[in-house]
Amino acid sequence: MPVTASPTFTPPAGTTTRDGSVPDDLYERYQAAHRAYQTHAASCDDGCTRDIPGCPAGQRLRELFVRRQDAYLTRQKQRQR
Repeated sequence: MPVTASPTFTPPAGTTTRDGSVPDDLYERYQAAHRAYQTHAASCDDGCTRDIPGCPAGQRLRELFVRRQDAYLTRQKQRQR
């Protein structure tokens, strides 16, 4: 099954779809969620750590990351079959 990007995806500056495959949108969103949680945890005064959320905002960001990571890994396993 070919990988397709979201309809709102914009390739990085200086690249085209002819440069290779289009980045996997689910992977990009999962990585963005991870970066968002890590950025939050680095500046959170309510006890968030790299691995354990300590505030409601951190819990939401961490849960979003976990859900997107699980979805990505599940899809990767399905593709390997």
